Amino acid sequence: SGLDLAGRKVVVSNYEFPTIGQIWHAQERRGAQIVHVPPAENGRPIPLERFAEAIDRYIANHPDAGIYLMTDFAPAVAYFRDRYGDRLSCREVTRIKTPEERSLEIHQRYDGVMLGREVVLDTFLAARCDAFVGDGASGVSQAVMRLKDWPKGTAMLFRPRFDP
Repeated sequence: SGLDLAGRKVVVSNYEFPTIGQIWHAQERRGAQIVHVPPAENGRPIPLERFAEAIDRYIANHPDAGIYLMTDFAPAVAYFRDRYGDRLSCREVTRIKTPEERSLEIHQRYDGVMLGREVVLDTFLAARCDAFVGDGASGVSQAVMRLKDWPKGTAMLFRPRFDP
C-alpha cells in the first residue's frame, strides 16, 4: 500500500464498527500504533447544532465550500440537508434511524464486510477534504485526523482529544 503508517497513531473507540478495530490492528505490523479511546463520560452524542455552528464558521470564510458528510445516523443527514441543501454531499450508506438503535455493528441483520467498506471509504474521502469537524470519541474521526497533516485551524474535534 502507498500509505506510510510507520509511527502513526490510530485511535479507535467503542463507537466504531467492530471490523474497523480489526482492520486497524492489522496495520500494526506496518508500524501503526493503535490506541482505544474510552467512551465519553456522559455517553451522549454531540448536538448536531454544534457541528453546524463549526461548519457555518468555516463557510463564512469559504463561501464556495462544499460539505461532505459522513455519518451512520439518518436524522443527521436530514438535518444537514435541510440546512445546507445542494451544498451537502454524502454517500448512500447503511444508517440507523433512531438513537435507540445505538450502533450499526450490534445488529446482526447488517453485512459486516459491507459496513466496514462503507466506513473505510468515508474515512479516506473525509481525509481528502480541506477541513474537518468530528467527534473526538469516534475512532473514525480520530483516524481522519491522523491520515492527513491538517493545516492549522482546518480540523477540529469536539470532546477532549484522546492523545495518550
